[in-house]
Amino acid sequence: MQYFHSVPAQTSYRHLAAMTKAFRTADRFQTQCKPLSAVTLSRCSSKQAGPKPLKAVIFDMGGVIIPGPFKLFEEFERQAELPRGTVSRLIASQGMDSFWAQMELGRLTVSQFTQSFNKELSQHAGRDIDVSSLVAKINHGMDVSSPVMIDAIKCVRAEGLKTALLTNNWFTDELKTVTKLPVDRSLFDVVVESCVLGIRKPDPRIYTLCLQELMVSADEAVFLDDIGANLKAAKDLGIRTIKVHSPEQGVAELEQILGSQLRGFVPGTTGVPKHLQLDSTSLENYLKSLALQDSAPPAVRMFEHGQSNPTYYVSYAGRHLVLRKKPPGKLLPSAHAVDREFRVMSAMQRSGVPVPNMVAFCSDKSILGTPFYLMDYVTGRIFKDMRLQELPQASRREVVKAMVSVLAQIHAVDIDQAGLADYGKKGNYVERNFRRWASQYEHSKTHEIPSMTKLMDWLPKHMPQNERVTVIHGDFRLDNLMLHPEQLKVVAVLDWELSTLGDPVTDLATCVLAYYLPLNCPLMVGLAEQDVSSLGIPTVDEIKAEYCRLSNLSHIDNWDFYLSFVMFRTAAILQGVYKRNISGQGSSSIGKSVGGFAEAMADIGWKIASESSMKPTAGIAASATSCSDGRDKRQYSTLTTRHQQTVMSTVARPMSSGANPKGQV
Repeated sequence: MQYFHSVPAQTSYRHLAAMTKAFRTADRFQTQCKPLSAVTLSRCSSKQAGPKPLKAVIFDMGGVIIPGPFKLFEEFERQAELPRGTVSRLIASQGMDSFWAQMELGRLTVSQFTQSFNKELSQHAGRDIDVSSLVAKINHGMDVSSPVMIDAIKCVRAEGLKTALLTNNWFTDELKTVTKLPVDRSLFDVVVESCVLGIRKPDPRIYTLCLQELMVSADEAVFLDDIGANLKAAKDLGIRTIKVHSPEQGVAELEQILGSQLRGFVPGTTGVPKHLQLDSTSLENYLKSLALQDSAPPAVRMFEHGQSNPTYYVSYAGRHLVLRKKPPGKLLPSAHAVDREFRVMSAMQRSGVPVPNMVAFCSDKSILGTPFYLMDYVTGRIFKDMRLQELPQASRREVVKAMVSVLAQIHAVDIDQAGLADYGKKGNYVERNFRRWASQYEHSKTHEIPSMTKLMDWLPKHMPQNERVTVIHGDFRLDNLMLHPEQLKVVAVLDWELSTLGDPVTDLATCVLAYYLPLNCPLMVGLAEQDVSSLGIPTVDEIKAEYCRLSNLSHIDNWDFYLSFVMFRTAAILQGVYKRNISGQGSSSIGKSVGGFAEAMADIGWKIASESSMKPTAGIAASATSCSDGRDKRQYSTLTTRHQQTVMSTVARPMSSGANPKGQV
């Protein structure tokens, strides 16, 4: 839900170590030495006109991400009956010559440090002092990372900024091969450790090397540390700095510098763009009206991948929610009907169809500017690729069967008992839907697409004569389903924006869309050139047969029509996305790039239609594109590119690469 493009930090060590050789002209670098001049460190200089945008955040480890040693020093002093501050003062008094500094420079092992510091502290105290218990706690007792700081680091990375860990560290083994690093390396593009390089903070050279590895200048970075001398050295080079007294305070100051909230990270989310930000006070007051109370304001992030309706992750009072709202600005008539989404999903929930728990709908525009609804955030897996390569072959067929089963379950819902008898017109769905999408296409057309014109002529002449009437999802595909984290069952059907009452075969045709698309299709991974049987997934005929079995149908007529219709509708949707984004109303950053995809989808649809053996049926009397009475029109736009999935199907989709991803809504 994937954008964790981290570089394994250990791959940088050889390069960094080689660079430090040029600096090693002396055995020790005393703290009283003057910092390198701005000329020498011209790469890191910030003496330019105007501040540059930040590109990287550099974190210290001890005292920032994990606890620093000072509380352990104080605890040891109490137990050993030493004056408070004895250990810290003794270490500081020796500067770079202290045994502590020598351990951080990689010159002493932990056992060597223990022996040496034992003697030094005993001599200072005038009695025998055993520091082995203190060293053990320092070496193994500071391994718990701050959840607040880890959350912030993930949020920083989600904003596209680089991250680095710059720490005075030591080796934990006698061979000096393993360092004390109790944090996840994958959270950082660069990891710089003093014991590996043989230089330590506040030596300016270690900051310089970190910046060079990040490939940023000093004024493009901010550094968080808990020690003043380390911060001063960084500031002298032009790096912006934050002195960390607590994780909460450090993150708050970083939020001010970055101008974005660094709380409530969820995979696949980013900070909320300025033009889509919510009124935090109004949102909090509304949440309180739902009997939720918290001393902290709600943490809000945005699922970047929604095309039509802005979708947010909201964490408040221990509750994890998804907020989906109508976008701002001038919209197509009756478009972005979040009230319909809430209504149908609530009805499906009551009918036993797996959907997220629906919490509340708010039509009051004065609260967040447009109507919105809340639903619970659900954890599970979303598979974006019909090949299901993340799963063993034996499991792939079961996943597809689960998909077909839940589709049949949706179509079996009694619309009267579910309270959806007036959710849409009954009968002639395909004809009406064709008119609607043809009309939307004409309204959003930016250039001529020949295959769309041909489809708009062919489809009315091959309309199905008999249609079932059920609730239809409107965009039913594998990547709009969330599966259980461990079991092969559907826990949530997502993205109901196109739902209505209509012909259920349109859902089935949408369900197998990937089978007719090329492998490199930008919308989704296609299966047109694949031997699906060798992949362990059912064929289209097998899917149709299973659906017919579950729905008590003998067969499906006019299959080529339904496939061509779905391609036509998808092309119209994409054209609407493109037109809205070039007009500045889209909620996703990639909407402007989808224009070319509309034509490709129309071409595929026309190929299916032109090669079909179907005979014409009774045609539509009036021209499809001349229908403009404005009634019952719900124009939607939900599809995006392969890595920018449909709005609700990516409400909580993980965006990190890797097999078997977990999505969350």
